[in-house]
Order: sequence, then C-alpha cells, then structure tokens
Amino acid sequence: GLSGAVTFDEPRFRSAPNRIPGIVGKAMRFDGKGQFEEVADSRSFQVGDADFSVELWVRTTSGKAIRNLIDFRNDKPLGWTIFIQVGKPGFQVADGGAITYASATAPITDGRWHHLVAVAKRLPPQPSVLWVDGAGPRPSGHN
Repeated sequence: GLSGAVTFDEPRFRSAPNRIPGIVGKAMRFDGKGQFEEVADSRSFQVGDADFSVELWVRTTSGKAIRNLIDFRNDKPLGWTIFIQVGKPGFQVADGGAITYASATAPITDGRWHHLVAVAKRLPPQPSVLWVDGAGPRPSGHN
C-alpha cells in the first residue's frame, strides 16, 4: 500500500520555486541554487528495514554537479536518497552499515520528463534497482 505521496498541488508548500504543469498534476521548478522544499509530515517516508519503492518524474538540463532530488537520510548514515550525478540518476540506501546504490547508464539531462522508479528489497536483502522510463532494472553496487 501507498504510505506517502507528495503531489505539489497542496497549499502547504511555501517555498520560492515556481509551480508549473507536470506529468501528473503540478510540478515545481527549482533554480538549482539552493532552493528546496521540505515536506512537513515526513513520517510517511520512514521505511524502517522494510522493502520500499519510490517513484517520481524529473525534467532537467543540469548535469554538472550532484543534485539530490529526494533526500531522506540522517548522519548515522540511515535512510535513502535519489540524486543526479554527472547527469545520471542514482539511488542510495544506507542502513547504518552497508550502503547500496543503483544508477542509470544514460544521462537524463535532455530537458524532457523522465520517470524514475527506485526499489529497495531488504527482506531478505537484495540489490537495489533503478528503472528509468521503464528500462531496467539497473543493478546496484555495494560499499
């Protein structure tokens, strides 16, 4: 079942990014210079040690730096993040010990909408995977 969703259609978002038409409902356009949005009730994104998946639509032309798209980590390290590094999307899961990651081989910085789906299977532990526009899964690595 769905444990959390952010649509950017709710009035609770108060940051400077512009709301623009998205693939599903509205989207937010960030300037890439420190703008971010913090979800007030992030408890629905706490997954503990269970399996979980995250999906989102992304449109960007920026590929020169690491950009966190969704970051739900603390300093232990515990949690997960979906990011873009050198134009390619990635997914990282940290459980306080092992860190697993999955990444795409092709960049998504063409200014078109791309659908990302990240899946962490932890019961029993399996490699994380990342789908990009229905292609995949992209196998993960371990640190």
